[in-house]
Amino acid sequence: MAETKIAWATHTENWMAGCAKVSAACADCYAIRQSAYLASLSKAPDRYRGITVGGQWTGEVRVDLARMHTLFDALDAARKPRRVFCNSMSDTFHAAVPQDALDELGDRLYRLPERHVAMLLTKRTPIMVAWSRRQADRKGSPLPRNVYLGVTVEDQASADARVPLLLDAEAGAVGGLLYLSMEPLLEAVTLQRLVYKGVVAVDALRGLAGWPLPHAERSIGGVPYRRVEWVIAGGESGPRARPMQPAWARSLRDECASAGTPFLLKQWGEWAPGEEVERNGTAWTGMYEDDPRDGGAPQHHWPDSAYRRPGLRGGADGAAGRVGGDTAVLRVGKRAAGRLLDGVLHDGAPE
Repeated sequence: MAETKIAWATHTENWMAGCAKVSAACADCYAIRQSAYLASLSKAPDRYRGITVGGQWTGEVRVDLARMHTLFDALDAARKPRRVFCNSMSDTFHAAVPQDALDELGDRLYRLPERHVAMLLTKRTPIMVAWSRRQADRKGSPLPRNVYLGVTVEDQASADARVPLLLDAEAGAVGGLLYLSMEPLLEAVTLQRLVYKGVVAVDALRGLAGWPLPHAERSIGGVPYRRVEWVIAGGESGPRARPMQPAWARSLRDECASAGTPFLLKQWGEWAPGEEVERNGTAWTGMYEDDPRDGGAPQHHWPDSAYRRPGLRGGADGAAGRVGGDTAVLRVGKRAAGRLLDGVLHDGAPE
């Protein structure tokens, strides 16, 4: 278990290695580069050997259960509260992970001291939801509240595909706290009008009833739908980082504020709004990095047409789906970009 600079966790632990790309968020996966580096070390952990080749995953996934148990033994002994991001360089719910390994994880999570938080994050929502239900059936009770279950959302299509499945959790029977990691954020996304099977279904931040999912009738008896209780957003870092439009972050901030949902802006990544660069005084002549995707230009502009996205239902300016206002960001590097939005640090987290 290692301390981390990730804004929404205190520690990370990787008892798994290896993964596979499944969506646009994976295009420039940092974990591939990091895993390849670890494999190159003279004393490389065995789990990192052979899982990447030529800058890509090989598809092999390795699980070190002894290391997992070492993590939870350390948490049992640690007195200071910790928030641990589990398998930050892989996906705990990759299809190649054996069911008995996931059951062992469930056993340890049910015994996790209340002072600690274990965070699980996936792009494979159906597997995580099925696992959650299985653990609830095995143990006869929902997962503890200090187990945070999250999915990655990078665009509206992934929000519509993953979040409704996350929320459809037997009307709360599987427990845990539900959150979203919207990094890298690649377009404007609304969480207030998710679409499931072609129907505008739910406000994910409020858990409103009326969407066509199994167990829908359970809300009538007074059992509320699940809702997203934490939203983390951020831009992309790395040599091929794609820029995040400031208006996309503002729209999420405002949706969360209207619902009373904690919102955390993790980072701008390599690109930052020009006004933030001017405000924090980090700009100087020649500091901008060239980006070959923009023809070597040190800034990225969105055309007006990019504001209107057919897949975006609603947004900062209502039903037209317009989320706009500022259209340029500068490539200044992750350190200089910082994580302020309109000069404010958004560091919300569940109590």
